[in-house]
Amino acid sequence: MTDYFIYLDESGTLDFLEPANETESPFFGFGSAMFLGEHRDAIWQGHLLRAALEAKKVNLPHGFHAKNDSWATREAVLKLISTQPLRFDATFLYKANAFPYVQSRGKSRLYKIALFLHLQRVCSQFKAEDRLYVVLATFSAASFKDAAKEAIEDIANQMVPTIRVNRQMVGLISGVCPAIATKSRPY
Repeated sequence: MTDYFIYLDESGTLDFLEPANETESPFFGFGSAMFLGEHRDAIWQGHLLRAALEAKKVNLPHGFHAKNDSWATREAVLKLISTQPLRFDATFLYKANAFPYVQSRGKSRLYKIALFLHLQRVCSQFKAEDRLYVVLATFSAASFKDAAKEAIEDIANQMVPTIRVNRQMVGLISGVCPAIATKSRPY
């Protein structure tokens, strides 16, 4: 049995509108970084990098975020993670291709579909006896934290066997994660 730790974050604007400016995207999706087993040194190195940059007067009040970071900060982060044993995966949906029934069900449906498809692909790579821990960054709005929790619970219930959801930590799935069931399930 192997433990895998996957950290997920969304990317793109959560709507079905045409991008109005360069900060909006025609895509919405999830990216993840995966560690095999214990990885406290990698996390600690990230904290040390942040402290070193802040000592140089680089303002990182909410941590690293490529959208807001300078090129110099991005380069420092990329240099660090290039030395770490990480695997990256990404799933992007082209929002203009969403079926009308998906659009009519709103932002939370787009969020759930993107998250489901990403986890479906990631989980298909593991053995039934492996343990997968997924930590999901969520929007700060309470309504989206609730939507994220519901999405995680719904997706976990579609796994075979069912993944146990730790309800004390919103966004954490822990348990066995074999491939998604081959049985088709409507979104």
